[in-house]
Amino acid sequence: MIKTIKSRIPKPIKFQYRKYKAYTYSFLSLKKNDKLKVLIFAQGRTGSTLLENLICSTGYFRASGELLSPVKGRITFPYRYVDGLTRLKSDANFVFHLKVYHLTRDRKNSIDPNIFLKRLKKDNWKIIYLKRTNLLNHALSNIVAEKRQNYRKFDSIKENITLNLDLNELKNGINERQKFAKQDKLALKDIGSFSLEYEKDLEKSEFHQQSIDSILEYLNLEKRIVRTKHKKVNALTHKELIENYDDFYQLLKDNNWLKYLN
Repeated sequence: MIKTIKSRIPKPIKFQYRKYKAYTYSFLSLKKNDKLKVLIFAQGRTGSTLLENLICSTGYFRASGELLSPVKGRITFPYRYVDGLTRLKSDANFVFHLKVYHLTRDRKNSIDPNIFLKRLKKDNWKIIYLKRTNLLNHALSNIVAEKRQNYRKFDSIKENITLNLDLNELKNGINERQKFAKQDKLALKDIGSFSLEYEKDLEKSEFHQQSIDSILEYLNLEKRIVRTKHKKVNALTHKELIENYDDFYQLLKDNNWLKYLN
């Protein structure tokens, strides 16, 4: 009966209730906060959801997703919100992932990411930094996801996606990724973190076990077998994917981006 009533409560009301409950637990320091706490710090389309899923598949953690995403709702006190949730969920280790712009661009009143991360670090958080070095594929990944109207894939069925690229959109996307990469670097200044690279550590499924093994070693946890239902969205070459390839190639050449081609 109680579960039925809870399921009928609108999501905005549930969020507000959880938010203020988290604030209360943090400000009043209710319950201990001594569990293992992990932050995945990464831009969008870098594999952060996949990484969180793999980490949680070990059984050591329960997934929390993007806690500070504006999609969730307005959070006035981000640190207190996250801290309070770790106190509320006292039965499991805690992991969530964060994008630098959740603290800056996406907020009415921006927060210095470096100060925020230092505060987490002081509170014994472990920080995993995940980056994607191929900025072209990074920008294309977002364009492909928008065309699919779905950012995730859970089957092995080949999708014959083709794009007639808006070259200005692609150029802006690459430039934006470069800007965010600089912001990531500033955010992580003087903060110890464990680094992963999407292309070397997550892009292929055969990389997954070794990558998570190294994370578990960093966290002083015993190694466990990992698994995931997440699949790579786009496995096509640039020539297979892009209809206006000649114009696309010229854009890359003009901007010294040919190094990003497959």
